[in-house]
Amino acid sequence: MSPKRPLTVLIVYAGNVFWSMGEGKGTPSFIRTVQALAERGHEVHVCLPDEVDGSKPQTSVAGDGTPPDTYHGARLHRSTPSGRILPRATLPFPLRVWERWRCWRRFQSWIRPAALEVARQHPPDIVLGLGLFEAPAARAIAQELGVPNVSRFFGVWSRLDKPIHYRANFPEIVAFRTPADAMLITNDGSPGDRVARREKFPPERMFYIRNGVNFDRFHPGPPNPEVRERLEMRPDQPLIMTISRISKEKLLHRALEAFVDVHTQRSDAVLALVGDGDDRLRLEALAQEMGIGDSVRFPGALLQQEVPDWYRSADLMLSLLDRTNTANPCFEAMACGAVYVALETITTRDLITDHVNGIVVPREELGQLGTRLIELIDQPELRRQIGTAAAVEIKKRLVTPEERLAFEVDLYEAVAHGLPWPTRKLG
Repeated sequence: MSPKRPLTVLIVYAGNVFWSMGEGKGTPSFIRTVQALAERGHEVHVCLPDEVDGSKPQTSVAGDGTPPDTYHGARLHRSTPSGRILPRATLPFPLRVWERWRCWRRFQSWIRPAALEVARQHPPDIVLGLGLFEAPAARAIAQELGVPNVSRFFGVWSRLDKPIHYRANFPEIVAFRTPADAMLITNDGSPGDRVARREKFPPERMFYIRNGVNFDRFHPGPPNPEVRERLEMRPDQPLIMTISRISKEKLLHRALEAFVDVHTQRSDAVLALVGDGDDRLRLEALAQEMGIGDSVRFPGALLQQEVPDWYRSADLMLSLLDRTNTANPCFEAMACGAVYVALETITTRDLITDHVNGIVVPREELGQLGTRLIELIDQPELRRQIGTAAAVEIKKRLVTPEERLAFEVDLYEAVAHGLPWPTRKLG
């Protein structure tokens, strides 16, 4: 269902880049939303900062060093906030909460006049808040303009089992309490639907759906020998891998701690922490301190087209986050027939059945993870069975990115034009 009249869409975004680890590297979720709207023929304007931490970005959104006017069919409108709008995750807890508040307030006061100036030149039919910081501003802008708005969230950070943690993430509470004509939340394994219910957002206006997987690219196949060559390891050496942004909240030290036990019994094993980020130097030093530095590799961030070969070349994939372990890396790894070893969080078992299509590690057994990894390394037939089952299961559960994005754009069009909304039968 695509109305004949194209929309003018105003997007409010708190990031200054769309890729977390450089152009084409990291999750494509943010840019896919923008790109899908433009490809449907809509006029898309994104209001975003040119800096988020008080300094100019080293690379632009386009990745070529020069902020462009257009990107993937969207027009970018940059301006400079009065100071930092990105909270630092490395601060002690009380200071982190205080800075989160200051950054949130600074963003709200900056983005509203900046976006309204764009809206005066390009009157929108709908306003999208592309994130949790953005939702209140998008609502206020839409109300002033007299147009509908949608809150678009890519998962949440709240821990419902820890009241202090939940209240400290007040931007999420505010975002979910902010009225919107519709709310679309990525089901990345975090409890977005539960937070919405807790904050009493109308359930009939809330959509909670998983991302899609390109099964033409992510599918089972033989290992690529170039992966192990790049990691400077023999084809017969066991390879344990993580793929993520290397930042403190990813808790990658847990992979190092588990690998210490693996290394004790299988000194030929290699752990590869694939990705890049501000925690890399600390983890490299930590690996040396633990005595495993020579067996841990940091190959850097990968382009999206490179990722499938790395999944297919790993003996085991690890994901040990506190928030969620069933997001894009899980979907892609399972689609490639990899054995995905995930710490149990709120919805891990909704997707992974232990020793059937993956491995689930209860939180209380995290200290014994190294032993479990050794057992899995020594059972290639079990790994083969789990990988085969994973590829079958994920293909039953998910649609393609094109189908997922078509649903999303259909929703925005329906909200803007007052048409019947699409169904929710996705992922």
